[in-house]
Amino acid sequence: MKPRNKPIRALGLILFFVGALLGMALFGSSVWADLESTFYFGFGIKGNKTVNLSCPPIMTAADSKSFTAYIQNTTDRLLEPSIQTDISNILAVRSDRTKITVAAYQTVPVSWQLTTDDVVFGHLILVHIYQFQVFLLPSADANCGIVFLNLTGVTGMQVFILALLGTLLGIAGGLTLWVSNSRPLEGHVRQQMLGMVFLSVIVAVGMLLSWIGWWGPGVLVFALASFMVIILLGRYVLAPGQP
Repeated sequence: MKPRNKPIRALGLILFFVGALLGMALFGSSVWADLESTFYFGFGIKGNKTVNLSCPPIMTAADSKSFTAYIQNTTDRLLEPSIQTDISNILAVRSDRTKITVAAYQTVPVSWQLTTDDVVFGHLILVHIYQFQVFLLPSADANCGIVFLNLTGVTGMQVFILALLGTLLGIAGGLTLWVSNSRPLEGHVRQQMLGMVFLSVIVAVGMLLSWIGWWGPGVLVFALASFMVIILLGRYVLAPGQP
Protein backbone atom coordinates (compact mmCIF):
# COMPACT_ATOMS: atom_id res chain seq x y z
CA MET A 1 0.00 0.00 0.00
CA LYS A 2 1.38 3.40 -1.02
CA PRO A 3 1.79 6.10 1.65
CA ARG A 4 -0.93 8.73 1.82
CA ASN A 5 1.55 11.56 1.28
CA LYS A 6 4.91 10.43 0.02
CA PRO A 7 6.68 13.86 0.18
CA ILE A 8 5.62 14.34 3.82
CA ARG A 9 6.70 10.77 4.58
CA ALA A 10 10.12 11.48 3.08
CA LEU A 11 10.35 14.73 5.04
CA GLY A 12 9.59 12.83 8.24
CA LEU A 13 12.33 10.36 7.44
CA ILE A 14 14.86 13.15 6.84
CA LEU A 15 13.89 14.96 10.05
CA PHE A 16 14.16 11.74 12.05
CA PHE A 17 17.68 10.95 10.86
CA VAL A 18 18.82 14.56 11.29
CA GLY A 19 17.58 14.44 14.90
CA ALA A 20 19.13 11.04 15.55
CA LEU A 21 22.51 12.03 14.11
CA LEU A 22 22.46 15.31 16.03
CA GLY A 23 21.78 13.40 19.25
CA MET A 24 24.59 10.97 18.46
CA ALA A 25 26.96 13.90 17.87
CA LEU A 26 25.86 15.46 21.16
CA PHE A 27 26.39 12.44 23.39
CA GLY A 28 29.24 11.04 21.30
CA SER A 29 31.34 14.19 21.70
CA SER A 30 30.77 14.13 25.48
CA VAL A 31 31.74 10.45 25.68
CA TRP A 32 34.84 11.15 23.59
CA ALA A 33 35.85 14.01 25.91
CA ASP A 34 35.45 11.89 29.06
CA LEU A 35 37.32 9.01 27.42
CA GLU A 36 40.23 11.27 26.48
CA SER A 37 40.29 12.68 30.01
CA THR A 38 40.57 9.20 31.52
CA PHE A 39 43.54 8.27 29.34
CA TYR A 40 45.14 11.72 29.51
CA PHE A 41 45.45 11.39 33.29
CA GLY A 42 45.56 7.60 33.27
CA PHE A 43 48.67 7.34 35.43
CA GLY A 44 47.66 9.99 37.94
CA ILE A 45 46.81 9.38 41.57
CA LYS A 46 43.50 7.64 42.23
CA GLY A 47 41.14 8.03 45.17
CA ASN A 48 39.04 5.50 47.05
CA LYS A 49 35.83 7.35 46.23
CA THR A 50 34.50 9.69 43.54
CA VAL A 51 34.37 13.47 43.82
CA ASN A 52 31.13 15.13 42.72
CA LEU A 53 32.57 17.05 39.78
CA SER A 54 30.47 19.36 37.59
CA CYS A 55 31.86 20.26 34.18
CA PRO A 56 29.90 21.92 31.36
CA PRO A 57 29.53 19.56 28.38
CA ILE A 58 30.34 22.30 25.88
CA MET A 59 32.25 25.56 26.13
CA THR A 60 32.88 28.32 23.62
CA ALA A 61 35.07 31.40 23.45
CA ALA A 62 32.07 33.39 24.69
CA ASP A 63 31.91 31.52 28.00
CA SER A 64 33.31 32.40 31.38
CA LYS A 65 35.05 29.07 31.63
CA SER A 66 35.16 27.16 34.93
CA PHE A 67 34.39 23.82 36.53
CA THR A 68 33.20 23.04 40.05
CA ALA A 69 33.88 20.27 42.57
CA TYR A 70 31.53 19.69 45.50
CA ILE A 71 33.60 18.60 48.49
CA GLN A 72 31.53 16.74 51.06
CA ASN A 73 32.43 16.30 54.73
CA THR A 74 30.65 13.21 56.04
CA THR A 75 32.24 13.38 59.50
CA ASP A 76 31.16 15.14 62.70
CA ARG A 77 34.12 17.53 62.85
CA LEU A 78 35.47 20.46 60.85
CA LEU A 79 38.01 19.34 58.25
CA GLU A 80 40.50 21.02 55.92
CA PRO A 81 41.09 18.65 53.00
CA SER A 82 43.66 19.45 50.32
CA ILE A 83 42.46 19.37 46.71
CA GLN A 84 44.79 18.88 43.76
CA THR A 85 43.61 19.76 40.28
CA ASP A 86 45.32 18.80 37.04
CA ILE A 87 44.17 20.58 33.88
CA SER A 88 45.28 19.94 30.32
CA ASN A 89 47.38 22.68 28.74
CA ILE A 90 49.09 23.32 25.42
CA LEU A 91 52.50 23.40 27.15
CA ALA A 92 52.19 20.98 30.09
CA VAL A 93 49.60 19.81 32.58
CA ARG A 94 48.61 22.72 34.81
CA SER A 95 48.49 21.60 38.44
CA ASP A 96 47.24 23.39 41.54
CA ARG A 97 46.76 22.42 45.19
CA THR A 98 44.16 24.12 47.38
CA LYS A 99 43.22 23.64 51.04
CA ILE A 100 39.61 24.31 51.91
CA THR A 101 37.57 24.33 55.11
CA VAL A 102 34.42 22.18 55.31
CA ALA A 103 32.19 22.14 58.38
CA ALA A 104 30.81 18.88 59.76
CA TYR A 105 28.22 17.24 57.49
CA GLN A 106 28.46 20.08 54.99
CA THR A 107 29.28 20.30 51.30
CA VAL A 108 31.39 23.13 49.86
CA PRO A 109 31.53 24.02 46.15
CA VAL A 110 34.97 24.94 44.85
CA SER A 111 35.49 26.32 41.34
CA TRP A 112 38.55 26.71 39.12
CA GLN A 113 38.88 28.93 36.07
CA LEU A 114 39.85 27.67 32.64
CA THR A 115 41.53 29.44 29.72
CA THR A 116 41.85 28.78 26.01
CA ASP A 117 45.43 27.67 26.71
CA ASP A 118 43.91 24.60 28.37
CA VAL A 119 42.50 23.36 25.05
CA VAL A 120 44.28 20.26 23.70
CA PHE A 121 43.66 18.02 20.67
CA GLY A 122 41.96 20.98 19.01
CA HIS A 123 38.65 20.88 20.87
CA LEU A 124 39.06 19.44 24.36
CA ILE A 125 39.68 20.69 27.90
CA LEU A 126 40.53 17.81 30.24
CA VAL A 127 40.32 17.88 34.03
CA HIS A 128 41.39 15.59 36.89
CA ILE A 129 40.75 16.35 40.56
CA TYR A 130 42.10 14.53 43.62
CA GLN A 131 40.97 15.00 47.22
CA PHE A 132 43.56 13.89 49.77
CA GLN A 133 42.48 11.79 52.72
CA VAL A 134 42.01 13.69 55.97
CA PHE A 135 40.90 12.24 59.32
CA LEU A 136 38.13 9.72 58.53
CA LEU A 137 37.33 11.29 55.16
CA PRO A 138 38.73 8.99 52.45
CA SER A 139 40.61 10.13 49.38
CA ALA A 140 38.56 10.72 46.23
CA ASP A 141 39.09 11.67 42.61
CA ALA A 142 37.21 12.38 39.38
CA ASN A 143 37.82 13.15 35.71
CA CYS A 144 35.86 15.08 33.14
CA GLY A 145 36.24 16.26 29.58
CA ILE A 146 34.80 19.43 28.07
CA VAL A 147 34.21 19.96 24.35
CA PHE A 148 35.50 23.40 23.30
CA LEU A 149 34.11 25.17 20.23
CA ASN A 150 35.86 28.28 18.97
CA LEU A 151 32.66 30.34 18.68
CA THR A 152 32.27 33.91 19.90
CA GLY A 153 28.59 34.73 19.38
CA VAL A 154 27.04 31.92 21.38
CA THR A 155 27.74 30.21 24.71
CA GLY A 156 28.31 26.52 25.27
CA MET A 157 25.01 26.18 27.12
CA GLN A 158 23.15 27.78 24.21
CA VAL A 159 24.82 25.37 21.78
CA PHE A 160 23.88 22.44 24.01
CA ILE A 161 20.24 23.54 24.37
CA LEU A 162 19.85 24.13 20.62
CA ALA A 163 21.38 20.73 19.84
CA LEU A 164 19.15 19.05 22.41
CA LEU A 165 16.02 20.73 21.06
CA GLY A 166 17.04 19.80 17.51
CA THR A 167 17.46 16.19 18.60
CA LEU A 168 14.10 15.97 20.36
CA LEU A 169 12.13 17.83 17.69
CA GLY A 170 13.83 15.98 14.84
CA ILE A 171 13.26 12.51 16.27
CA ALA A 172 9.74 13.09 17.63
CA GLY A 173 8.51 15.20 14.72
CA GLY A 174 10.13 13.07 12.05
CA LEU A 175 8.86 9.81 13.50
CA THR A 176 5.34 11.24 13.83
CA LEU A 177 5.27 12.39 10.20
CA TRP A 178 6.66 9.12 8.93
CA VAL A 179 4.30 6.90 10.91
CA SER A 180 1.19 8.96 10.08
CA ASN A 181 1.97 8.58 6.36
CA SER A 182 3.01 4.91 6.41
CA ARG A 183 -0.23 3.17 7.36
CA PRO A 184 -1.03 0.37 7.56
CA LEU A 185 1.93 -0.46 9.82
CA GLU A 186 2.39 -4.02 8.64
CA GLY A 187 5.21 -6.20 7.37
CA HIS A 188 8.45 -4.39 6.51
CA VAL A 189 6.86 -1.01 7.36
CA ARG A 190 6.28 -2.17 10.92
CA GLN A 191 9.85 -3.48 11.13
CA GLN A 192 11.19 -0.12 9.94
CA MET A 193 9.07 1.71 12.52
CA LEU A 194 10.32 -0.55 15.31
CA GLY A 195 13.89 0.04 14.14
CA MET A 196 13.39 3.81 14.27
CA VAL A 197 11.86 3.59 17.75
CA PHE A 198 14.77 1.41 18.89
CA LEU A 199 17.29 3.93 17.52
CA SER A 200 15.44 6.70 19.39
CA VAL A 201 15.76 4.75 22.64
CA ILE A 202 19.46 4.12 22.00
CA VAL A 203 20.11 7.84 21.48
CA ALA A 204 18.22 8.66 24.69
CA VAL A 205 20.27 6.09 26.64
CA GLY A 206 23.49 7.48 25.16
CA MET A 207 22.63 11.00 26.25
CA LEU A 208 21.83 9.76 29.75
CA LEU A 209 25.15 7.90 29.98
CA SER A 210 27.09 10.95 28.80
CA TRP A 211 25.30 13.12 31.36
CA ILE A 212 26.34 10.87 34.27
CA GLY A 213 29.86 10.43 32.85
CA TRP A 214 29.81 6.69 32.09
CA TRP A 215 32.00 6.80 29.01
CA GLY A 216 32.56 3.01 28.87
CA PRO A 217 28.93 2.04 28.23
CA GLY A 218 28.61 5.26 26.23
CA VAL A 219 31.16 4.00 23.68
CA LEU A 220 29.21 0.76 23.26
CA VAL A 221 25.91 2.62 22.89
CA PHE A 222 27.42 4.95 20.27
CA ALA A 223 28.66 1.94 18.31
CA LEU A 224 25.20 0.34 18.52
CA ALA A 225 23.53 3.57 17.39
CA SER A 226 25.92 3.81 14.42
CA PHE A 227 25.12 0.21 13.47
CA MET A 228 21.37 0.90 13.65
CA VAL A 229 21.71 3.99 11.44
CA ILE A 230 23.53 1.93 8.81
CA ILE A 231 20.91 -0.83 8.98
CA LEU A 232 17.95 1.56 8.70
CA LEU A 233 19.46 3.61 5.89
CA GLY A 234 20.40 0.40 4.09
CA ARG A 235 16.81 -0.82 4.22
CA TYR A 236 15.49 2.39 2.71
CA VAL A 237 18.07 2.38 -0.03
CA LEU A 238 17.53 -1.27 -0.92
CA ALA A 239 13.75 -1.41 -0.47
CA PRO A 240 12.06 -0.58 -3.78
CA GLY A 241 9.60 2.28 -3.69
CA GLN A 242 10.67 3.49 -0.24
CA PRO A 243 11.62 7.18 0.26
